[in-house]
Amino acid sequence: MSIIKRKNQTNYFILSNNTVQNDLESLGAIGLLAYIVSLPPDFTLYKTFLFEKFKRAAVTHAWNELVAKKYICGFIAYIERRKTYFYLASDQPLRKEEFYDFLESTCSEQLERDLTPKSIKEIPNNAYTISTDE
Repeated sequence: MSIIKRKNQTNYFILSNNTVQNDLESLGAIGLLAYIVSLPPDFTLYKTFLFEKFKRAAVTHAWNELVAKKYICGFIAYIERRKTYFYLASDQPLRKEEFYDFLESTCSEQLERDLTPKSIKEIPNNAYTISTDE
């Protein structure tokens, strides 16, 4: 997972008032986003990590809201016959270009490691679709 922070901070993070007061609808989504944004930008985050730290149902509900509101985007690819998830999270809604840049750079990184991503598709409810031409 990559984490985009619009304002660079070291020992604290910032969420916009609009995100907290108007955009996100549940306290769980606000809390999960705050936790994710507090992690280092290069932290590799798996949902299983969140399930171990917090209750699975709470994470799932908050995660789905963050995906629907474009704070989290991602894709699934098979690498060496193993289903692998790649996520991008941000302190503000992700733009289409950011998602496609993330998709391209992540696939390029895998290829540089002599790994070939196959059957690439977006995560459920992802705001942006991956065309089969890409």
